[in-house]
Amino acid sequence: MTCTGCHKANHLPRALKTRLKHRDQFQGARYELAVAGCLARLGFAIEWHDAKTAKHCEFTARHPGGDVVAVEAKSRHRPGLPHGAAAPAPAPQGANIEGLYREALSQNPNDRPSAIFLDVNLPPEPALHGLQKSWVQEVRAMLDKLWTAQG
Repeated sequence: MTCTGCHKANHLPRALKTRLKHRDQFQGARYELAVAGCLARLGFAIEWHDAKTAKHCEFTARHPGGDVVAVEAKSRHRPGLPHGAAAPAPAPQGANIEGLYREALSQNPNDRPSAIFLDVNLPPEPALHGLQKSWVQEVRAMLDKLWTAQG
C-alpha cells in the first residue's frame, strides 16, 4: 500500500506548522502532535498526510511488525479554556463529542484499520476514578447508541 499525499516520516507538514502558530488552531494541532508522539514512542513510524487531499486522516502510523493504522485526532474546543474563545468558562457541559466522532469517521480512508483519538477537554473530576467519570459514561452511551444503530 502506497501512501499518496504523505510527507516523509518525521517531517511535519507545512500546514501543521502553520496551525501551531494560530491561536484558534493551536489546540487541535497540539493534540495531533501529542497522539503522534505517543504512537512514535510505541515504535510506530508516522507518515503525515497532505491537507490538500479531500478525504484523509491526520496521519498513518506504521509499526515495524507490519501493522498500518489510519489515525484521526480531534480535540473539543471549549470557551474560556486555553486557546478557546476568550470568555468566562461555563459550567462543564459533558463530553459532547458525537459530532467530532462522526467527523473523524468521515475521514477514514476505508483501506486499512483506523484509530480515532478524541480529547474531551473537560476539567478533572477528582472525586471519580477511571470509568466512573461522567464523561466516560456519556461517551460509552454514545458509542453504544451509534454501534447499535449500525447494526
